[in-house]
Amino acid sequence: MKKITISFILLVSFSISAFCQIEEVKTFIALSQFDKAKAELDLLAKKPKNLANPEYFIAKAVVLSHLIRNSATPNIPATRDSAIAAFKKYMEMDPSKKLLVDPVYNAAPINFYVSYFGESVDLFNKKDWANASPLLTKTSEWSDFIINNKIANMTFDTTVTLLSAVSYQNDNKEDDAAVYYKKLADKKIGGPDNDIAYRFMMNYCFGKDDMECFEQMKAYGKELYPNIQYFTYTDLDFILEIEDEEKKFKKLDAKLSKDAANIELIQTYGFLLFNKLNAEGASEKVINYSAEEAKMVELLTKVGDAKPDDGNAYFYAGSHFWNKALRTKDQIGLINDTIRIANSTAKPDKAGKLPPPPKALTDRRDNLRKSQEADLDKSLPYLLKATKPVELNSAKGKVEMQTYKRLIDELIEIYSSKRQMAKLPADKTKFEAEEKKWDALYAKLSEK
Repeated sequence: MKKITISFILLVSFSISAFCQIEEVKTFIALSQFDKAKAELDLLAKKPKNLANPEYFIAKAVVLSHLIRNSATPNIPATRDSAIAAFKKYMEMDPSKKLLVDPVYNAAPINFYVSYFGESVDLFNKKDWANASPLLTKTSEWSDFIINNKIANMTFDTTVTLLSAVSYQNDNKEDDAAVYYKKLADKKIGGPDNDIAYRFMMNYCFGKDDMECFEQMKAYGKELYPNIQYFTYTDLDFILEIEDEEKKFKKLDAKLSKDAANIELIQTYGFLLFNKLNAEGASEKVINYSAEEAKMVELLTKVGDAKPDDGNAYFYAGSHFWNKALRTKDQIGLINDTIRIANSTAKPDKAGKLPPPPKALTDRRDNLRKSQEADLDKSLPYLLKATKPVELNSAKGKVEMQTYKRLIDELIEIYSSKRQMAKLPADKTKFEAEEKKWDALYAKLSEK
């Protein structure tokens, strides 16, 4: 019984002694005498039983966190790491976090935040994005801890969130940047220059094919910045800005598959295919030219049928085949030039006749003439369908009038070519009459 009593007295004595020493540390902290507090903690650390006390670790974290705010402290990053390790050890030993309400002990997270913030902003200002980004992440994590545990009167850290986003964006780490820009967007943070968050997120969501996110970010941006035109742009506008043509058409195909009845989309797609197929050398460069051509005609025909008062879609369809016929005509001209050159050096036979041109050239020319005639025949119906609505719209302005004159010019060329290629007199007379009719109309319009 005496041994138990003595042991109990010794245990109580030790506990009181340890308690007194922790209280001394707290006193030194309250007096901002952090070096003395650290010295006292070093003494406590020599007694293993103190290391079983959660308060020892939060006291150590607080003391070291104050020291790292002193520029004279050697090796601040290492000291900060030790302080954070001690703080995490306290959190592990005391899940209730009851000592965080103590004003002496709740300074540690704030000091960690201030330390990381100062270091990361310095790197940010130096545009050292690779090193600033991870430090800003740590700053943001301590900011969240402070807010979540109500250690300071703060609900959201706009500055650190924005700096983190910009730093990661400049370091070409868009996924990381999106995490922080989305935080800003979800909070609907407004104000000068913060529209960058909504611009970025619109681009990011578009790139990820997340149209729900795209529309949400666009709505936020339009609500907060109603005068910025960027937030009126549609996903189709974004598609048209894609420089990679293959990616652009894949996006259009994906959008069309989901919105097959969208006439404006169909028209845009058709016009883009027109530009692609009528670019210089397209017939050689576009591998699936015939399939793309058929798709273009299908799209433009749908638009022409759906918009009978417009006429532009029919005009583009007709112009496509007219352009093909024109390019074929140039090829025929080159063959004729080759034949003339050959004839100029050829020697006549005894009867005075020149030898016939090479059969390979004449066969090639005959095939080209057939191809030219076929394309003119394909062009004509579309141009004739376009004539009336294009004529009606020509009164709207100079651009519309130029379209009308170009259409008439193409009709003149078509009927002229068909007249020249016609074999029957009746056909020649018919085509000549059409040619003169459109030629007279063109002359009349040119007088205005």
